[in-house]
Amino acid sequence: MNYFNLSRVAIGRLNTLPRALAAAGFLYLTGAGVAWAQNADGDVISLTAGLAVTRDSNVLRLGDNQSVPGSYGTDKRSDLYLNGTLGIGFDRMISQQRLQANAEVEGFKYREYDDFDNIGYRAGLNYDWVIGRPLYGRVGVRASRMQPQVQDRLYGAPAGTDRNDIDNQTIYFDGGLRLTPSWSVIAGWELARWRNSSEVYKDNDADHNSYEVGGRYAPGTGLEIDLVYRRTDGDYKRDQKYADDGQELALIEPRRADFKQDAVLARVQYRPSEDSRIAGRIGYTRRDYDSHLIRDFSGLTTGFDVEWAQSGALQWRVGVTRDIIPDENALTSSYADARSIRIAPIVQATGRIRVLPFLHYTHFSFDGEVGTTRRRDKLLVLGVGTTYEIRRNLNALFDLRREKRNSSIDALDFTANIVSLGLQARF
Repeated sequence: MNYFNLSRVAIGRLNTLPRALAAAGFLYLTGAGVAWAQNADGDVISLTAGLAVTRDSNVLRLGDNQSVPGSYGTDKRSDLYLNGTLGIGFDRMISQQRLQANAEVEGFKYREYDDFDNIGYRAGLNYDWVIGRPLYGRVGVRASRMQPQVQDRLYGAPAGTDRNDIDNQTIYFDGGLRLTPSWSVIAGWELARWRNSSEVYKDNDADHNSYEVGGRYAPGTGLEIDLVYRRTDGDYKRDQKYADDGQELALIEPRRADFKQDAVLARVQYRPSEDSRIAGRIGYTRRDYDSHLIRDFSGLTTGFDVEWAQSGALQWRVGVTRDIIPDENALTSSYADARSIRIAPIVQATGRIRVLPFLHYTHFSFDGEVGTTRRRDKLLVLGVGTTYEIRRNLNALFDLRREKRNSSIDALDFTANIVSLGLQARF
């Protein structure tokens, strides 16, 4: 279970959760808690299934002084919903090559907010290739459809406006040429495509085309260091049109978020042991917009993740990030400067019980416009998860968390308490 994920995946509305899962059940593979089983032919196949019931105290993520809009047909802020998951994955070594495929589906059925009923997917295919000794790399594709839990622009939109679904497809290819046993030259290409279903989010439809070139040092001791130049061209399909409240912006001239971004990055991975890992990147990033140059960004971007096994009963997971993320608010910016810290240790309390406390704090700065109130958000997610092994392939899951956002725009403040109880089977 990913306790940092605040989004819901979705394909569309469904009348009942069982009907939705029956339609796409074989596609789902959970991203955590997957049990791999290898047969005599070297194939690795996994199947998972799960069902949970959740109570959310603030489904719409409304502020304390905000009432539920009448268009929802209920005045309740809280709701009880079912969450079902099914999945499959495949992983096989073919000589020195490796083929991986996975697919996942997740469905939601709400008691009060049936407009939120949805089902969706994530799927991926990856091929690690090797040609002789000097040439190596990977090629793959990822696809998903998701429905974010927080949809700020829909709160002020006309009654009956559909919730927003986000389609994402990514194609990537990278490769390396070994010059010595430790040194390689590397290059890569990636095309990421986003499309939104709701009209008030169409100005976020975009293609990001990226390529990079550089060098890699990998002496075979668990250490790998890359130094690369990376270029990204952002192509947006529409002018920015809507603000946070769902209303049209009163702009003197059209404004589009097309940009060109250059970055010099150092990336490091190190595995001191099978149970510990250090991974990170640090570099200088510059983004130049084609119009309204006041939005340009330049500065340090970084991200580090540490997994450290302190003992057999305690493993630490800590992450620190500073990055720029896509437009979430057309009124005050075309990107957010996001700085976050994540702490999520794993405690093996007994042979059957694992306890997973977590804390995720992010500060968002929506910069880049003149004459408007600059938006600043502080988002805090904290809680604890617990898994109990009923038997070898069956776990009981419990999750308790609190989400709180404080924003410089008062209408965007919210607090939500969420508690979940479920079962997960692994085959």
